Formats: sequence, C-alpha cells, structure tokens
Amino acid sequence: MSVGGDLDLSHNRITSVGNNVFLLSDVGGSVHMDHNVITSIAPNAFQQFKVGGNLDLSFNILTEVATQSFLSPSITGSIILAHNRIASVQKAAFALATISGALDLSFNLLAAVVTEAFVGLTTGLLDLSHNLVP
Repeated sequence: MSVGGDLDLSHNRITSVGNNVFLLSDVGGSVHMDHNVITSIAPNAFQQFKVGGNLDLSFNILTEVATQSFLSPSITGSIILAHNRIASVQKAAFALATISGALDLSFNLLAAVVTEAFVGLTTGLLDLSHNLVP
C-alpha cells in the first residue's frame, strides 16, 4: 500500500492491528489510528513500514506491545502510544526501529521495561513519563 498524504483511521471501532497489515507500506504523511478500541498489535504489524509523519496510536486500550510489533519501521515523526493501558513492552518490540521524533509511551501503566524491548532502536526521544516506572 502506498498513500501520498495522511492515512486517517481515527475515531473508528478498530479493535486490533493484524500480522503484516502494513508490511512494506509507505505513507507520505501521518497515520492516525488514535481514539479507537485497539487492544492488540500483532507481531510484524508495522514491519518495514515507512511513515512521513507521525504514527499515532494514542487513546486506545492497548495493554502490551508484543514482540516485533514495530520491526524496523522508518518513522519521520513520532510513534505515539500515549494514553493507553500498556503495562508491558515485550522483548524486541521496537527492534531496529528508526524514529526521527519521539517514541511516546507516556501516560500508561508501565511499571518496568526490559532493555531488550528497544534493541537497535534509534529515536530522538524515548518518553516514559507519567508511568509507574520508579
């Protein structure tokens, strides 16, 4: 799939992001998936996904980020996972991801984060604020 501008999937009743849904896809602008009822993101859902803006998954009901959910995407903006219910980020969840902006995991329920979750991650900012992390 290739989209020249933004891809707006916000304010729907999307419940999950399946395996390889955005595999090798390219969106020139931002991807808005905020304000849905997404409870899960499958492994490889965003594998090698190129986004020219932000990938916004905020204000959903995610409880975890599964292994390799964000395997080597290239995001010019930020990945926004703020305001979910994320309590865990699995090993290699963001493996080899390149995010020019921020990886925003703020306002979740994270109590601990394994360092292996971010193996090979390149980002301008990792935002873990307003969580339960000591």
